[in-house]
Amino acid sequence: GARAVVVLLPSTGHLVDVYLNGRTTGPLVATSGANRKGVAGPIDRPYVRELLRRLVVEAGLPPEVCERMHPHVMRHTAATLLDEDGVPMQRIQQLLGHADIRQTEMYAGHRRELEASPVYAMGRLLAG
Repeated sequence: GARAVVVLLPSTGHLVDVYLNGRTTGPLVATSGANRKGVAGPIDRPYVRELLRRLVVEAGLPPEVCERMHPHVMRHTAATLLDEDGVPMQRIQQLLGHADIRQTEMYAGHRRELEASPVYAMGRLLAG
C-alpha cells in the first residue's frame, strides 16, 4: 500500500501515458492483483517477471539467463551502473528506496570485489 513517486524520462513518460490510455486513478505498479486482460490496470511483479523472461528469450540469450531473470535483477543492474558512473551511494539509495545504505552498498559491492581482485589487476597489466 505504500506509494512512491518516481522521476521518468520524457520518452518513458510518454510510453506510460500510452499504456494508461487516459486512466488517471490507481497505481501504475502494484505488488499483486494486476489486471492484464487488455485493461490498463496496475502492473504486478509476476507480469514484469514474465515480460523480462520473454524479452530475454527474444534477445536470444541462453536459457539459464532466462531462468534467473526477475525484476530484482534490474534493480541490481541499475545500482551497479549508477555506482560505476560515480553517482553518490546516497542518491542510489534514494532511488531504490532502501532505508539502510548498507543494503544499497551490497548491490555495488560485487563489482568492487571484482575490480579489487588480483586477477583483474593482472588482466589490466597484460591488456595494456
